[in-house]
Amino acid sequence: QTYQNIELLILDDASTDATYDVIMSYEQQMRERFPYMTIVRNSCNSGNVSANLNRILKGAKGAYVKTFAGDDAMLPAYVEEVVAFLEQSENEDAILAYTNAYIVNDGFHLGKMPGKKYAYRSHRPYRQKELYEVLLRGDFIIAGTVMMRRRVYEQYGFYDERIPFEDYDLWLRLSRTEKFVYLPSKLMYYRKADTSLTNYCSKNGRDKIKFMIMGGKKVVQKNLKGLDKEKKQFYQQIFFEKYIVA
Repeated sequence: QTYQNIELLILDDASTDATYDVIMSYEQQMRERFPYMTIVRNSCNSGNVSANLNRILKGAKGAYVKTFAGDDAMLPAYVEEVVAFLEQSENEDAILAYTNAYIVNDGFHLGKMPGKKYAYRSHRPYRQKELYEVLLRGDFIIAGTVMMRRRVYEQYGFYDERIPFEDYDLWLRLSRTEKFVYLPSKLMYYRKADTSLTNYCSKNGRDKIKFMIMGGKKVVQKNLKGLDKEKKQFYQQIFFEKYIVA
């Protein structure tokens, strides 16, 4: 990253594929590069992304927070450009910023051209008053592109550990009252693996789809609170048609 003052927080969820050994092989270089760094390794695999994020983020000290999974990658200017964007006077009241991204597959490596397919279905920002109901129709924000102000956790709490889709639930909670801003620059490589949730052809794929449906149902039901009966029925039907019928 071209931005220098970065706090690096790493959590390894008791991986068994030598990930932790790879991380530690770079420890000295990382400590020289980053003003503050911490590495946490779970003693046993929790499989709970929300709990893992909560554990590591409670130690964060910076003004901004950027979370992302090990299979995605930031372009070198990501942090510098998004911090500058959030610090523009017209964005001072925004709780988070999200960007555009390249979709890449399993075979992508840094240094290769990712192709011309972009990740976003929407390339326009939404006004705060319409954002919540737009998100109820579907999560169009790729979590890996998001940078948030750290105060979000102080004001709204951390991720709900009962829900597997930690990002979507948080977007819905925030979008009722907070402003999101969109930077159209393509600053992330978002990996859509061949074995992702869109692969229906195996038992594992079908199990993942079932997991996605149940998790999505929890998110939607939780975040329909406060809407009138007609709107609740409307968004429940959208969810049914999108995840069950399709």
